[in-house]
Amino acid sequence: MAQLSTAVYEDFTDQILEDIHAPRQRYPGRKGIYPTVVDFDDVFRRLEIRPILANELDLSTEPGREKFNRLVYSRYDGDVFSNIPACPCRHTKGTPFIGENCEECGYPVVPLTEQTIEPIIWVSAPEQIPGFMNLQIYRLLKARFTKSGFSVIDYLLDPKYTPPKSDSQEELIVNRLIERRGLTYFHDNFDDIMEGLCKSRHFLKAAKATTTQRFLKIHRDIVWCKHLPFPSKIGFIVENVNEQTFVDPKMAPALSALISIANAGNTTSGAKVVESRIARSMMKLIEYYSGYEGSKIFDKKGVYRKLVFGTSPHWVWRTVITPQFKPHKYNSLSWPWGTAVLTMKTHLSSYLLAEDYTPNEIASLIYDNVLRTHYKLEELFDRMIAESPGGRGIPTKFTRFPSLMHGSTQLYWIDEIKRDPTQLSTSLPLLTTVAFNADFDGDYMTGQLTLDNWTTQKYLRMESHTGLMDLKHPFRVSNHAAIPATVLSTVNARYEEGDALSVAMED
Repeated sequence: MAQLSTAVYEDFTDQILEDIHAPRQRYPGRKGIYPTVVDFDDVFRRLEIRPILANELDLSTEPGREKFNRLVYSRYDGDVFSNIPACPCRHTKGTPFIGENCEECGYPVVPLTEQTIEPIIWVSAPEQIPGFMNLQIYRLLKARFTKSGFSVIDYLLDPKYTPPKSDSQEELIVNRLIERRGLTYFHDNFDDIMEGLCKSRHFLKAAKATTTQRFLKIHRDIVWCKHLPFPSKIGFIVENVNEQTFVDPKMAPALSALISIANAGNTTSGAKVVESRIARSMMKLIEYYSGYEGSKIFDKKGVYRKLVFGTSPHWVWRTVITPQFKPHKYNSLSWPWGTAVLTMKTHLSSYLLAEDYTPNEIASLIYDNVLRTHYKLEELFDRMIAESPGGRGIPTKFTRFPSLMHGSTQLYWIDEIKRDPTQLSTSLPLLTTVAFNADFDGDYMTGQLTLDNWTTQKYLRMESHTGLMDLKHPFRVSNHAAIPATVLSTVNARYEEGDALSVAMED
């Protein structure tokens, strides 16, 4: 076996030994997208306009509560937005003040659609505690050090946290590492406590413990912070309709946390009460953010699915799949008529324009024949397939979401356009369905045309036959080309029953 060159070997070694948060050097200048932990104190220091601290608002007075409500809530009367320019706290509003900074909040007066989505309210740590725990790190550690319903991080931060089971093994292990519970003690002895937890194999195995320790070492300077932002008021909507007020109940944990932290510095209770109040406020903020991500961001009906992943790029199509029973190639597709007409309308227009069709004639020919065949469009489709690379057909990517394994996206060649407009499905070769984890009970699949030879050449490595070998076991063939069980059972029945089965099926 040929040995790797010294340069290649050294480059490979550097990739293994680099920090886990550093971008790979294999592709210079390409860092990709990856999550990072936010340094909230650094963000607070770099704010151009000093934010309003909830701790400085006197919530015991009517003016203080009124200002608090203006800063936290977005109020709407009915289903129409107010077009009056205003600052976030709405103390200064009106067209003559556009661009001027408000005396109360310091933010400029702008129309509603141009207001910043950055948080304008922050909270600072009360004097009784050394700081907050970074919510991102808190959330990650809480997930990692929770076992049998016992949250180690909540137990350490909140002196009043009640474990689900008294004197559990988890509680006994933690008590051997600490002298007392509370946010201040955890802050002062953070490194020793986390080292002891990582060494305890009851919570983490060796690999996860090592990863956790490296993560904490990288982000050690931002584990604790003095300031935390409160979510933008854009997400806290109060709507008044017909003398009734409607609010989103999911914003309750965040509001409760904000009020609790704002009042924590004014309490005369002991340090234990303050630590518990702050710890529970952080838990509520995490509860709010987790719920918001689950229902508003990453949910099937959330922002990402609707506005990012769910948008339709050009040259994309989506249909139900059905099996291809006619003689065919393993990497070919049979396309439904209506899908072909609308997806290829630009190509069709180009052909027709070259034949001196007017724009109106082109539009009429295309849109009038989506649900019926037309001899001219049939002629053009046959011409496209004949003029495709090697005459194999129109190249297209074909994928089934979610993409789970190698082969869930493949390159196919559309070599047939169905002439029956009532057939709305794309016919797929049976041999290539395993890699998609697809079947024919109504599954949808999505395709995207490759519009030039360069792109098609790049996708040749995604043809069906490139997934035959098993990526997990060297020199072993995968099951991606397995014949479906229904086909095998039919063939087996034919062998067993002989001509009697054929006669019965014909009848």
